[in-house]
Amino acid sequence: MEPLRLAKQKLKPGGTLVCCVPNVRYIENIKNLLFAKDWKYTEKGILDDTHLRFFTQKSIERTIKNAGFSIRRTEGINPYWDSGRKTKALLPLLGPWANDMKYYQLVVTAEK
Repeated sequence: MEPLRLAKQKLKPGGTLVCCVPNVRYIENIKNLLFAKDWKYTEKGILDDTHLRFFTQKSIERTIKNAGFSIRRTEGINPYWDSGRKTKALLPLLGPWANDMKYYQLVVTAEK
């Protein structure tokens, strides 16, 4: 959380914090965890071996709020449409509870 505190100190009045993080609840990631029983780091993607922390929508919002920011908006980007047919068929069965699982990344905008 230290980088967020530093950002808060440096942010000018009226400025906006924009964070883009990989969504660890992305359906392909969950599918690999549940069915393949694997959490494999990769060269790119959600489990990119350079990522130090992993977030869900709930956890990134909590982290930003705990750093003293007010969330303006959270939005999922890069939806699952690029995924395979089985993944596309699975999400509707899970209903609204799984809405965030279709996004590869999350973008959060916040202010002081």
